[in-house]
Amino acid sequence: MLNRPSDSINMKAKKIVIAIVILVAIVASFIAGHFFTNSKPITETVYQETPAVQRAPTGTAILYGKIKKIESKSNGSNITLNLVEWVQGPDNQEQAALETGFCSLEKIENDECLPNGFFVRDTSKQLTLPVSEDVNIQALSAGPDGKIAQDASGNTIPRKISLSDLLIMTQNTQHVGITPLFVNVTPFIFTTTNGVIIEIQEQYTP
Repeated sequence: MLNRPSDSINMKAKKIVIAIVILVAIVASFIAGHFFTNSKPITETVYQETPAVQRAPTGTAILYGKIKKIESKSNGSNITLNLVEWVQGPDNQEQAALETGFCSLEKIENDECLPNGFFVRDTSKQLTLPVSEDVNIQALSAGPDGKIAQDASGNTIPRKISLSDLLIMTQNTQHVGITPLFVNVTPFIFTTTNGVIIEIQEQYTP
């Protein structure tokens, strides 16, 4: 039996319709998927890295210490310092405070050991280092004039002093604004290069 021309046309028309339907379905699926992707909230997990401990640039060193003695000589000045450890982290601080006898276990359990949140551990090590002629000294405690520097909000801020000022502050412990234990209790940050002190910063202690 021979196919009539009309049957052949109808068959082609059906194939075209089917192809169009498939194409429309594909396009619709693509559009729907694109819309869903763009409309769906994107959640990202943000990882906050713990800041690395700051290291001094190569060729320099950062030291924590308390000033034991300042010697001014004709050929330059030297500072003898007692090295201290600036303990970081609450658990480490309480452990160090317990080991040194600064706190009891009872105080640690009652959260009464370190109300200010810092602890400096003294060491038995000393260093005597020369001081650069143009050393930069930043102090917080009252200077020989008994004054401190403050910002507009009344907060104490560092101010630049001379080595001779620092010498007076460490020697004349009865001066106005200077506590008798200034030399023994006040920690400083010393920056050295090639074994010479180039910067001295008084460390704030709450």
